[in-house]
Amino acid sequence: MSAPAQAPVRTASPLSEAPSSDIHGIVRSAARRKALVIAITLTVSTATMVVSLLLPKVYRSTAAILPPADAREGSGLGNLMANVPMAQLASPFTGSFGGPSTSDLFMGMLKSRAMADEVIQKFDLKRRFECKTFEATRKRLESDTQIKLSKEKLITITVDAESPQLAADIANHYFAHLDKLNRTVNVTKAVQARLFLEKRLQETKESLTKAEEKLRDFQAKNRAVSLDAQSKAMIDAGASLQAQITASEVQLQVMKGYLSEDNPELMRLKGTVGGLRSHLNRLESGGSQAPTTAKRASLDKVPALLLDYGRLMRDLKVQETVYLMLNSQFEQAKLTEARDTPTVVILDAGLPAEKKIRPFVTLNVLVAGAISGLFASLLAHYLERRRLRRSTVA
Repeated sequence: MSAPAQAPVRTASPLSEAPSSDIHGIVRSAARRKALVIAITLTVSTATMVVSLLLPKVYRSTAAILPPADAREGSGLGNLMANVPMAQLASPFTGSFGGPSTSDLFMGMLKSRAMADEVIQKFDLKRRFECKTFEATRKRLESDTQIKLSKEKLITITVDAESPQLAADIANHYFAHLDKLNRTVNVTKAVQARLFLEKRLQETKESLTKAEEKLRDFQAKNRAVSLDAQSKAMIDAGASLQAQITASEVQLQVMKGYLSEDNPELMRLKGTVGGLRSHLNRLESGGSQAPTTAKRASLDKVPALLLDYGRLMRDLKVQETVYLMLNSQFEQAKLTEARDTPTVVILDAGLPAEKKIRPFVTLNVLVAGAISGLFASLLAHYLERRRLRRSTVA
């Protein structure tokens, strides 16, 4: 009797042992080759730590200044018509003028090439940064410097440098040189305004003297001449308007010294002068837009003798008003030119940092360890699959 046939024994195929491509398969592969994973992770982490420790330390310092007033010091005639009667007619240009605010101008100065070159030369940054050209040095300085204007118009400068003291010194020097630049600009404008006002003041003084002499000669020739209340009010109003027109024209001349012809403020002031002239013409012709005290009177309705007297009186009042305004502004321009007070108020001076901001050694090591560990696990998984494929072929 023959022995019963035995069932064939099934042997496991190497492919069946191949790790799957899911996370569990990668973990099993990493466990089989844990020596490789640990070696790669430790090597990369150690190298990262060494490099991070050898990298130059970077420190940060921040300085801030108070928002500057928008009044334009040295601009000459910002309040030229403050004392002129009926100044409400010229109110659109009795405040500050000239375009952008002082905060915007300060931001422009701080970001200018002249400012960057000053900082580069002051601290020899071309050598420190090891740059071959000034252009490359400027770009490096720009990348290490942050200049911001907050909603509250607070200007802050943040500087990163390899030395705590250097970062603080650069931040503080930005504002120190800004103050120097701003005072230079203000003094230059004050000099221009003072020279122009000095010339106009002399011309107005001569015109005032002539007006006084003409009125005196007229009174001496025609004996007593008097105006009624209505005519006097009309002449006073006309004199006030004429004084505003003259003052506005002086202001225009000063503004043209540092503004272009297409500047919005300059064009607006020209339009205002035109409106004042129209108002004066309506007043002299007795138009409906004249002041209530002079609506029913006009210069062409005043008797000839009184008309001449009224015009002489008006010319004298105009010259007196303009002379007083110009003299006041002339003295103000001289004071602005002579004074040497700081124009930048520092709220927070830059201080040397106590801790570096980079490199982050611990964070760099942790990130490098995590990435290298993941890479090593994937490498181990790949090696395991390749080994099993080779064994199957063999």
